[in-house]
Amino acid sequence: MARLRPCAQERTLPDSVRARMYRLLSFVHLGQNDEAAARRAVESLLDLRPDFAPDPSEDRPDFVSLVERAKRQRRARAESEEDGNRRWVRWALGAAAAALGTAAVLLLGGDDSGGGAEPLPPPQPLPE
Repeated sequence: MARLRPCAQERTLPDSVRARMYRLLSFVHLGQNDEAAARRAVESLLDLRPDFAPDPSEDRPDFVSLVERAKRQRRARAESEEDGNRRWVRWALGAAAAALGTAAVLLLGGDDSGGGAEPLPPPQPLPE
């Protein structure tokens, strides 16, 4: 942990080195049974390399599982946000269509000046 800490704070290191550091850091935390800290290290790793894929033949099984869970949760969040954006767009398009329809009625057919349509005939008296 003492050797990894300076690496985590060094912002000039290449992302590939920092990604390896977060992988090793998650191993340390998993070895200490600190899954929350290991999860944070995995999240940082995935922030740097979203396409990261653990190697089951070299990586700890609990690390592989943790990475897969983190990736699933990220995909679910992204899909949820995407679905929310789609709902907003549908609402905006519906509101725009309603506004355009109202404007068209007012511009084309909402004129009571009598300029174009024949007035209705007066009502006929009822027979006695």
